[in-house]
Amino acid sequence: MNWKQFLKPNLKKIVLFVILLIAFLVLLNFYPNSGYPLPFVNEINLWPSGMAIEPIQVNLLINPIIWYLFTCFVVWIYDRIRKK
Repeated sequence: MNWKQFLKPNLKKIVLFVILLIAFLVLLNFYPNSGYPLPFVNEINLWPSGMAIEPIQVNLLINPIIWYLFTCFVVWIYDRIRKK
């Protein structure tokens, strides 16, 4: 399987991604400063003036990408086990 097939969305990936994203948003509601799955992100200075992006904004941008990659990996493993 090449990278295009690995990252290409299909029904299994979309459903699992939505479930994980909803679980992440519920977790974020209860623990707003947890930063899960990136707990090490506290503050990122992107501007010379010292203005920082809040951790919650960084997490809302990066975490869906991480969750989609995780979803692709889980579906790939499931398909490999199912073929055997």
